[in-house]
Amino acid sequence: MADEKIFMEKVIYEKTYPQEILDKCEQVPAVAGSPANTGKLLTFDEFWNILCNETEYVPLPEREKTAEHFKNTAIEISEMYELDIKIKQTQSHLSVNYYFNSAGCMGFLKDILCLADDITFFANIQGYEIVMSLDYYTHAVYRRGKRIEP
Repeated sequence: MADEKIFMEKVIYEKTYPQEILDKCEQVPAVAGSPANTGKLLTFDEFWNILCNETEYVPLPEREKTAEHFKNTAIEISEMYELDIKIKQTQSHLSVNYYFNSAGCMGFLKDILCLADDITFFANIQGYEIVMSLDYYTHAVYRRGKRIEP
């Protein structure tokens, strides 16, 4: 498979802060179960074939230049509010993960949210109640000739 593209992900910045221990609140148990999946599940080999052979990444030069601003803004917010952060570079985008527990007002995130192309929330990951993942695309992603990102 000489032509096979390698899927890569590299951590380019990471910082954690000491966590304050708050009074323990009663936690609501998670609801078990998930919606039924009616679609055909891909095997690992089928999934890997799509990633490697059916996906094309086209550089977006103007976005590659502004990605540094996205990264620096993310780091500044992390330092100012002592939010744990991990920034990863993938084949198509920068991904900023903020890790935190229950929080109130989050208006301080407006500047980075406005720059992000995608926003995803995860619950109960790596000991944190909330992980917010922000993606900033530096490459257009095409699958089977159709642009799917950004």
